[in-house]
Formats: sequence, structure tokens, C-alpha cells
Amino acid sequence: MRQFISLGIKKCNFTPRSEGNKAFFSQFCAVMRYLNIFNRKTLIITSVMMLSVMSSCTKEDKSDLETPNKSECQVKGRWISTSYPNTLYEYTDSLRYTIYQTDGVFGSIEDAIPSPKEWWMNGDSLVTDLNFGNIVTGKVVFKCACNVMEVQQSGFEPVRFHKEGFDPKTCP
Repeated sequence: MRQFISLGIKKCNFTPRSEGNKAFFSQFCAVMRYLNIFNRKTLIITSVMMLSVMSSCTKEDKSDLETPNKSECQVKGRWISTSYPNTLYEYTDSLRYTIYQTDGVFGSIEDAIPSPKEWWMNGDSLVTDLNFGNIVTGKVVFKCACNVMEVQQSGFEPVRFHKEGFDPKTCP
């Protein structure tokens, strides 16, 4: 203990961000004293490593917990645009059909507008060929047990879709 004090380190002086971190740093300081880590350089390096681990922790998104295995989620199917609730996109194996609501009901592929668009997955990104050299790419994030799909394009707000028959108000 004499060496510890002789280096001028009488106690740990960390400023925690929250009560949970306060308890952690209190225990961290006790462990450091117990292990007799007297070298300031070692103390600083260890502290920086612990801080980087603590700062990488984030709150869990509750809606993600409701989707047990996101690899089971598929784009293929019928998706209604949350921004335009009268528009449904039906994704088949390689084509995206646009179907508009008439009399409160979405029709089938036979009722879709002409010229379906080609689409494919590139990793976790949805790629849609809008024709004439216009290609749109966005990362796909599924939520609420695969019933909600968000397509996140760089520089834009995510576009949100929900499966036909699912109430999007039940998914935060």
C-alpha cells in the first residue's frame, strides 16, 4: 500500500455518467487496489480499455427482441408502405409489383400497374432497378417478428413497410 500512495494515487477519481457506472467504477478501483497495480501507465491503459468497453454498450431496441432470428425474415411477400397506405408492393422471386388500393382492398398481381421492377438482395441491402439506369439500394432492417421492414438509404429517412394484415401501430 505504501508504493500505491508514494506514486500519488491515493484513490481513484473517475466521474461516472450514471449510477450504474458509479458502482462499476467503485468496484473497479477496489480491484485495482487489490491487485496492487501501482504503475500509472498500466492503470491508465487498463482504465482506457475499461472505459471503451463501457462506452460501447447501448440500450437494446425492444422491437428487435421480438424478432428471434432475423435471418428467417424475407422481403418476398406483400408489403404496405406506411407513408402511403394505399400502396402495396408485392415482392416475388425477382420482381416487385406495385398495387394500389381500390375500394379499401388491395388486388392481386393481375391488378398491379404495368412494368414490375427487378429486385435482389446484396448482403443485407435491397437493390431495386427502377429502369433506365436508376438503381436504388437500401439496407433492410426487420422488426416486430418480421412484420415490419425498414429500408434505410444513405442520406434519407428510413422507408417503413408492414406486412398486409399487420397493424403497424403495434410496432414502435
